[in-house]
Amino acid sequence: MSDNLLLRAHLKETPGRRAILRVLRAADGPQSAQEIWERCGDSRVNLSTVYRFLGLLCKSGLLVRTARQDGAVDYQLTGGRHHHQLVCALCGEEVPLEGCPLGEMAKELEARTGFAVTGHSLQFTGICPRCQKKRSD
Repeated sequence: MSDNLLLRAHLKETPGRRAILRVLRAADGPQSAQEIWERCGDSRVNLSTVYRFLGLLCKSGLLVRTARQDGAVDYQLTGGRHHHQLVCALCGEEVPLEGCPLGEMAKELEARTGFAVTGHSLQFTGICPRCQKKRSD
């Protein structure tokens, strides 16, 4: 059975990639490569395969890579749409941001530097209302 996400990204379908996609689709939020690998279970997927495939999905725009304040990196499917987020530094709550303010900036950077901008990510961190309330109590 062919996976539509792999077809859209022009990526070869393998049992390991299908297992990784199953884990990503079942997730209720971002997860690390280590967590994804562990959740693949006994599918004979090694951790380096997970990292390589996550990199390919990020490059294709189907996966968002988010660096946390502790230095760890999380991954989450984008649903094929570009997005940015606001993340609570204390509890990790994420709020997706509508629109992208960086499109014009990317065009200006390309014109000024000669780079071909292939992607970007934007994450604001802060403290959510619930955590602010906990701190003030």
